[in-house]
Amino acid sequence: MIYFVRSGLLRNLGGCTDPRLFAHSYLGTKQLIDDYHIEVDKQLEEISHSHSLSLQQKAELFSNTRQGFGSTALLLQGGATFGLYHLGVVKALNERGLLPRIISGSAVGALIAALVCVHTDEELPAIFIQGGIDLKAFAKKGTEGSMRRKFDRLRQHGHLLDVKVLEDCVRSNVGDITFEEAYGRTRKILNITVSSARKNEVPRLLNYLTAPNVLIWSAACASAGGIGLYESVDLLAKDLAGNIVQWSPSAIKWGDATLESESPEMRLGELFNVNHFILSQAFPSVALFLNKGQSGGITSKILSLITSEMGYRLNQV
Repeated sequence: MIYFVRSGLLRNLGGCTDPRLFAHSYLGTKQLIDDYHIEVDKQLEEISHSHSLSLQQKAELFSNTRQGFGSTALLLQGGATFGLYHLGVVKALNERGLLPRIISGSAVGALIAALVCVHTDEELPAIFIQGGIDLKAFAKKGTEGSMRRKFDRLRQHGHLLDVKVLEDCVRSNVGDITFEEAYGRTRKILNITVSSARKNEVPRLLNYLTAPNVLIWSAACASAGGIGLYESVDLLAKDLAGNIVQWSPSAIKWGDATLESESPEMRLGELFNVNHFILSQAFPSVALFLNKGQSGGITSKILSLITSEMGYRLNQV
């Protein structure tokens, strides 16, 4: 049984993750695949309760099996106004006990990921109720003349919204906590993708390993900046004395990395053995390029050809 589990526990055994299995329904999969998962679960339970193996042998077995099977990460990408839908994804996963420990966010997804990863699973339900998120920072300036202020800011500075308001909001909900401190408190692995405003800089994936002393609210605001809505900002960190200082030695501005060609998947695989991703993309335009798996006549084939060509051309831009 042990050898079967070690050799047969694969993500795509028998093609069970083939996208075509999920093309016609958003709920569930084939009964045969469900039966396989139930059987694997039974075998793991039996091994864990076995009296023929010592605790040390069980610990080594499950550790090696987990390493071979890989980890799952939740990616929250994009969104502006639609980015709030990421909260619904997190809520649904948390209620079913399926929320991964590894969460990565960019743009508005970084704000949601930061909020989630500074709270334990027991604390999360409180942020999903009305009033669970402190939004007082957005009410300070009032609504009078707000559109004129925005367009004046866009004309003079190149961005529409005041990043200071966003910083106050995120800071009031997240606090002055670093990546390392958040990991120590919740055991969740928060990853935030940012890119430098300078040319030829590769995007950075910030987490408790690569940037342990960086303030989470600062990184989240940096990821949301530089996309026309907010200006690029400095990354802030805590020094050894607990003082808040600039993270970069020089005044490098950091912003959103959503539009960069580099994606966090490869880096997450290198750092945390991630080989399976739950992706939440808050881009309405993505729906145009989704393959719904519908077979059929010439019309569907022509539409598939057009969307494939458009996707290819956009990737070249």
